[in-house]
Amino acid sequence: MYGWADHMPTGGLSSSWDQPALYVVKRRDDGLIDIKTIPHPPISFQDIRKKLVQVYQHRKAKTLPDCDITGNEQYWCPFPFLHEEEVVDMDLPDETILALEELAKKYDEMREVQKLGEIAGKEKSAIGKEMLELMDGRDKAEIAGFRIVRVKQVRETTDMALLKSDMEPADLAKYQGTNHVEYAKVTKRKGR
Repeated sequence: MYGWADHMPTGGLSSSWDQPALYVVKRRDDGLIDIKTIPHPPISFQDIRKKLVQVYQHRKAKTLPDCDITGNEQYWCPFPFLHEEEVVDMDLPDETILALEELAKKYDEMREVQKLGEIAGKEKSAIGKEMLELMDGRDKAEIAGFRIVRVKQVRETTDMALLKSDMEPADLAKYQGTNHVEYAKVTKRKGR
């Protein structure tokens, strides 16, 4: 059960405590205890004090704070309930939304079946291309519990046949090029 402490004593935390610290970790797997001395705590006591004040203020106001973790790192956040998800604009015709919904479901099924063979991977790829066409240039779509994201990548390529015929390292640059890739990324939304 989660709850907020009603009182947090912070009077003993001062900046003079920012000195070498003992870091002790016990591995759950084998019980090994790792003890290290680090030059200063990974989080200063000043920052801990600020966080305690914020926690107390949010508890008093009965609100939740914003998440400190930003961008792509939010996947690893231990408190995902603090994140505000963006609302994806779905200004598409109804028949397109229905077609994207069916294709996203089929794409999700094929992702599971893909593990069983190459044919499913090719079908999933074809479905992904069809979804990208139906999205009419949009980068994101959200339909019936699925989020579809247009992923764009640039990949470097090397022509191995040419490279094998002429293995001089100084000439390697003439064999390198780029390949632009675009594909649909479909994520099954939990609880939808």
